[in-house]
Amino acid sequence: MAEILPARSPELDLCVRIACVDWRTSATRNWAGVFDRPVDWRRFRWLAHRHQIRPMVALALKESGWPGGSAAIRDDIEGAGQTRTLAAMGQLEMLCRVRRAAAAAGVRMMALKGGALSMQLYGPPCIRESFDSDILVSQDDLGAIDRILTREGFLSPLRPHSERQARLVESFHKDRRYYHPGRRLWLDCHWRVTASRHLLPLSFDEAWQSRDEVAVGGVAIPVLSGIPLMLYLGCHGSWHKWTRVKWLGDMAALASRMGPAEFSGLRRGAEAVGLGDLLGSWLILLAGMAGVAVPGAELAWAMSRPRSRRLAAGGVDGAALRTIDEVTGADLPMARTRVTLYAMGLKRDWRYLADFLLHAAHRQEDWRKFNLPDAAIPLYYILRPVVWACRRLIGS
Repeated sequence: MAEILPARSPELDLCVRIACVDWRTSATRNWAGVFDRPVDWRRFRWLAHRHQIRPMVALALKESGWPGGSAAIRDDIEGAGQTRTLAAMGQLEMLCRVRRAAAAAGVRMMALKGGALSMQLYGPPCIRESFDSDILVSQDDLGAIDRILTREGFLSPLRPHSERQARLVESFHKDRRYYHPGRRLWLDCHWRVTASRHLLPLSFDEAWQSRDEVAVGGVAIPVLSGIPLMLYLGCHGSWHKWTRVKWLGDMAALASRMGPAEFSGLRRGAEAVGLGDLLGSWLILLAGMAGVAVPGAELAWAMSRPRSRRLAAGGVDGAALRTIDEVTGADLPMARTRVTLYAMGLKRDWRYLADFLLHAAHRQEDWRKFNLPDAAIPLYYILRPVVWACRRLIGS
């Protein structure tokens, strides 16, 4: 395994170990030896922020007796953990409001990631840090859910100027972003689970039929479950080149409860939708980075696939990749390009590649900024490459 997965810095390794530990309420965590390696605590604090594991880090350091770091760094980590915990509580409260309104309107809605996933995988609703909330609805219900979110106080800064442009965006994207200015909450409304319909061809009806539920404040929130959930988590992490180790932690939490029969079923399900190589990379990452006990037969199958090994190595590289400047917080254009190129090679399927390129050509923010009338839509395809090149040269 060591010859496949690149070495990790002590700070990144510590982030991975914290993200992939058993965070269930009933678990007894043993931190002996975890903090023995010398680390740059300032760098570790920044990585905890970048990988969005601050509540986990704060609790891990508290349980281990604060083994290092200055008082200022301790205060910063504890404060950030508390802030993100409060933010998660606000996200869950709003998710319940939206769910009740959707149920009253007869709109089927599921939660993706966020506090609902935290409860599903870990038990505590606020241990998993989330920047925003994500919901999944049928594409037929987009108009209804838009009216519900508008009534709840959400605004959509990415809403196109016309129905024709909205249909184009819906064809090549998976979600629309909403913002609640009063509560300062972001919410992404998905009509597909992946940006490319040919990466994970999971329809809303299929997801709904195999759904599970978590109870949040007396409200039943439908969520993905079983093989669809594992495939979704893996595809989501791979699409972003594993630039958040919390996504690997989510997969580890789910995989640690699976037996040989479940792993075998996962393999069959992945191969049925053309994700065999990608699944192999996840199994290598789970065994080599997260310490999950992957069955020997499945791990040997994964290790025998050259593309799985390459994708797994790229995943470690993505986890270590600096995608934003540590001082200014600005995107690093070349890092984003590496993530894009990695995502482009996830699946050997010409339909996936065509869909990927069309997705990349239809940046939602630009439809709003260009403010083109429908008659001038062809002009978008001239302006878009120019804007893309400028963004890569001077930053977003």
